Amino acid sequence: MEHATAPLRAFLDCWFALDWVPIESGREKKRERERLTDAWLDGACGDPVELAAGKPARGRDAAALQTLLVQARALAAQRRFLHWQPAYPGVWDTWTGPTPRGGFDAVIGNPPYVRQEQLAPIKRALKARYTAYDGVADLYVYFFEQALRLLRPGGRFAFTVTNKWLKAGYAEELRELLAERAWLVSITDFGHSRGFFPGTDVFPSVVCVQRPRPDQDAPEQARVTVVPRDLVRIEMLDA
Repeated sequence: MEHATAPLRAFLDCWFALDWVPIESGREKKRERERLTDAWLDGACGDPVELAAGKPARGRDAAALQTLLVQARALAAQRRFLHWQPAYPGVWDTWTGPTPRGGFDAVIGNPPYVRQEQLAPIKRALKARYTAYDGVADLYVYFFEQALRLLRPGGRFAFTVTNKWLKAGYAEELRELLAERAWLVSITDFGHSRGFFPGTDVFPSVVCVQRPRPDQDAPEQARVTVVPRDLVRIEMLDA
């Protein structure tokens, strides 16, 4: 399967990496990048998949496009992008188009907390790929949207995550996304509880979200539990 999907993955590597390759400042530089990208995708310099795999470009933009794709391939090798549909082809019924059908039954995680000041090198890529983008959002915000993408209709994701997403201004787009495209199953808010992650100052919560099924009506209720930090018993979390 990896051999069969190698050309597709090479193409996707370049396509994603172009959002990460730095652009020199200035409107003209940005327009030139867009023009070269269009020339690549339109096949003006050769077959886009073959060019992504390393075949030399042709035509008047060949040299500039060649340089850009070399940068993209180098960045993709460094970042090691994971393309979920080719990596797990049996999870999707249809995954070769822009709107794959299928997905995982469940996604479970504890997204990383990375302040927006540390995200400067990748903010352009995040803005291009995520509806929930906000210029001052913490990295964990984007894990919500990614989890929702990976679920099949009816599937659920559950995260242990800071409760800041419930009120923070930078999570406004995320809350709107969840209201429009997801069903909230439950939230358990543990407030300022230090017992979850000793040595860190956190406000943990556990949130469970379901991706809507077209054959079901949205639930009328969601379960919300607020546990005062003095009552948190780590040893009873399973219960």
